[in-house]
Amino acid sequence: MPDYYNPENRNKNSSRSGNKNNSRSGINKRSSDRSDYASDYRSGRGTPRSGRDYVVRRRKARRNRSIARLLASLVMLLVVVAGGMFIWSKRDNIISSMSAFTGFFAAESGDKTPDGSDDPGNNTSHSTEDSDAEPDETVAPTPVPSYGADGYDFNLTPLVGPYVGDERAIVFIDPGHGGIDGGAPGYLGDGTRIAESGVVLDIAEKLQTELAQMNIETYMMREDDTFISLYARVARASMLALDYMSAHQPELVDDRDYIADMKEKLMVPVEINSDNPSSGGFGFMKGYGMSSEQMKLVDLQQNCLNVIFVSIHCNGHDFNESLRGMQVFYCDDTVVEEDEAQGLAEQTEPVGNNVYRNRDNERNRKLAQHIYDGTVGQVPSLGATNAGEPVLGGNYAVLREHGLAGALIEVAYMTNSSDLQLLLDSANQQKIAAGIASGIDEYFSELFNS
Repeated sequence: MPDYYNPENRNKNSSRSGNKNNSRSGINKRSSDRSDYASDYRSGRGTPRSGRDYVVRRRKARRNRSIARLLASLVMLLVVVAGGMFIWSKRDNIISSMSAFTGFFAAESGDKTPDGSDDPGNNTSHSTEDSDAEPDETVAPTPVPSYGADGYDFNLTPLVGPYVGDERAIVFIDPGHGGIDGGAPGYLGDGTRIAESGVVLDIAEKLQTELAQMNIETYMMREDDTFISLYARVARASMLALDYMSAHQPELVDDRDYIADMKEKLMVPVEINSDNPSSGGFGFMKGYGMSSEQMKLVDLQQNCLNVIFVSIHCNGHDFNESLRGMQVFYCDDTVVEEDEAQGLAEQTEPVGNNVYRNRDNERNRKLAQHIYDGTVGQVPSLGATNAGEPVLGGNYAVLREHGLAGALIEVAYMTNSSDLQLLLDSANQQKIAAGIASGIDEYFSELFNS
């Protein structure tokens, strides 16, 4: 951190050379000359550049000027520091506004990592970053590789066979954070900073490989160190569900105009890519409650059983480094309603959002439980959480704002030294990925066999 300091103010007493007993030359010199001068000076008739009083006044004037300059410098310093602190506090808003103005959004591939390297990394070394680093806005935005040729539609041609019978199983993998949002930081013994965003990307990549071996299709929310806002993530998951249903479940949605209209609206948060409500980055979503338009979309997504959403994170705590272990969250109507009661009661513009109570809470809970059981089966030490219930309902935007079955995984604590060492070990990452995949496989197997 910068070493801010305030310079000491030192008053230096400068001496003036001269004869203290300076006498005036001229005829009739007498001892009363000095007192005569003093009398003349007090009356305004004395020479202005002579005498003890003048020297005192000169010194006082210089001292006053020095104090004035010092005070002016301090005021300027305070103004600069206050301005810098204000800009720092508004950095997210400023970055979001710049992104919206320039059209830069997180669907670009080719961003460099904050340390300047081109490799987004397949190991934990790329996780050492500053979470506040700004993305390189000089790189032209390009579609995420998981999208189709037009940059928006998903390429739904499967790279693996059907999961069971004619049924396809699809997982939208969401490695949390990324880019300017590094997530929860962890620190090694030598002070090296590890970013959550890099660790979860490593695990997500391994999970993708594990699922492919089970004939489970996957789409990655991000494949490099890219920032994607919460509502852009939700919008992409919703577009994937619409694409799938229109292609493979036309009995659910056969209105092409409706699909085109919804996808156009869902592209708004993707393009703005901001979590600042004033940026318009929420699109037609609001953050609490749902409009009738969103309820209709979420109701539709509840029937898209072949697609699920899995968000991978690591936990952290600012003060308690003893917290450890794994937790898995799912979206539950009761939890969401309790959390959003005040926001709904105070909503002003736009008015009209209401509580949504049509989620399949039990389906969401089963997915979360299967993922927890599968992961702890592979890495038993993650089951020793002391942070609360291991599987519990939560109110998270990436689960709340769509109707797909979903789970948010907090694999372990970045702020616990033992958990951090486990997270950074590639072999343990592979076990974690295998455990998550095993839980997802169990969920789909139970779903389709029933």
